[in-house]
Amino acid sequence: MLYESDHPQDLSYRTCTVNVKLLRSIGKLNARLWLFLVSGALCYGIVTQTSAKARRPTGDQRSVRVTAQAQARTVAEQTGSRRTVSAERFAGANICAKINAAGAALGAQAGTIIAPNGGGQCGETAIRVAANHKLVLGKGVYSFKTRGVPLLLDSDATLEGRGWETIIEESSVPRQFTAIQNYANNVSNGATSRNIHIRNLQVKGAQPPGVYDSTDQAVSLGNCHNCSVENVFFNETNAIGLQFGASSTLGSDPGPDLQARGITQALGRYADQVTVRNCLFYRVASQNLALVNGQNVVFEKNTFKDPYQNEAGVAGPYVQILDLECNEANDRLFNVVIAGNTLDATNSLGNSTGYSINGIAVNATAGTGRNILVKNNTLIGGPLKTDAQGTPGAKMLWGIVVAAGGGSIRDVTVTGNVMQKLGAPALALYGAKNIEIHDNLAVSTATSGFSAIYIEGSTNNKIYRNVLRKDPQTTCSCSVEITEVDGSDRNTYWENTGGRPTLAGKASKIISHTAP
Repeated sequence: MLYESDHPQDLSYRTCTVNVKLLRSIGKLNARLWLFLVSGALCYGIVTQTSAKARRPTGDQRSVRVTAQAQARTVAEQTGSRRTVSAERFAGANICAKINAAGAALGAQAGTIIAPNGGGQCGETAIRVAANHKLVLGKGVYSFKTRGVPLLLDSDATLEGRGWETIIEESSVPRQFTAIQNYANNVSNGATSRNIHIRNLQVKGAQPPGVYDSTDQAVSLGNCHNCSVENVFFNETNAIGLQFGASSTLGSDPGPDLQARGITQALGRYADQVTVRNCLFYRVASQNLALVNGQNVVFEKNTFKDPYQNEAGVAGPYVQILDLECNEANDRLFNVVIAGNTLDATNSLGNSTGYSINGIAVNATAGTGRNILVKNNTLIGGPLKTDAQGTPGAKMLWGIVVAAGGGSIRDVTVTGNVMQKLGAPALALYGAKNIEIHDNLAVSTATSGFSAIYIEGSTNNKIYRNVLRKDPQTTCSCSVEITEVDGSDRNTYWENTGGRPTLAGKASKIISHTAP
């Protein structure tokens, strides 16, 4: 063994002696010398034991060996300036307590915390991921009984799973709907955060059947700047699925966790530079994906399956599957891209007329919306049915709606979208200006006395090259009409296929038209 050398005069012994002398002469170790000194520390046993006539190691000498091995592991786990620590090496009543202990050990240092596979019952223990830490959760179910949010993320923190087999449940405490939230917004609505990223995991509902909410969010990231959610499965969560944006007037800017680090420069009370990509939303109870007050946002390549819940005889809340809105005078929707998403309500538990489910909405009851692109999305509202009152309809009612209530919406482009089997208009404008609706396909939509494209109180819009038709295999009183009503004017229509537009404005005009 290492400690019993019978050759005190060989080269290895002399080399170890040199290393030990060097080790003894250094007070504070430079991190760059660790690998060299660890080997020296191992040699230390050879020198010490040989000089003591090869006696067996004492307890102190065993400690030297163990310490050296631990140091070697630490060195091997370092990547640049980041450290990687394993949560299972730390003491704690459950895996979440161990994760917190690992985070505390990292302190202010940048690093990664690895949780093993298996998940765990965390009880009332919540997790907080600190700045510059990345938490990687192993496969398994992480369940909670917290009265607050189970998992909080500081600015500059990342949460990552091992795929959709990493499952974070809502707390089972009644009406605790939020599973993951940025710390700042948890302290106060509107407080700002930055650089938060969530990916490769599942968020699962855990509330009793029939318990829903249309205000709270399973994942709530508020006024987050440079933030992303990618490849996350929202599985039967019982409130809004995911929301970015919060109050434009409330909360500290920057948020309290940034201020605690001495960062004082304001970020802006709105979400900014946000991406949600490749996520699956399944049977989410309320709005699936929402933006409330934000700019420079991309929602792309997400799938929304069977929205709405109806459990234990309790109908769920109204569902706007993909919802963009601003509600305060200072709210904004600037430079937003909604592209390549699939919204499919075919097997939804919504009622037969579809009045509980709508597709994509861009809506300003206050504030301002500008430069928004809704492109290449697919909306499937079927199957088309007639309810007990004889009203025809579908699981999904409205397709894509752009509406200015008390606010202002303009410069929106809606193009390349496919909408089928909807109970109401495929495309609708309310109080909107400078909107372009072109090259969309609507098949078997507007079954309830509506028009396939509906324009109300909207001016200076361009509607062109849209195809409106009825599937001959579908039995429905579907519309292929374009209708302009109530204060709409100066709108221009050309090369649309379907019913000839009905105009209300004196300055609106049809340049060309193609019959179906």
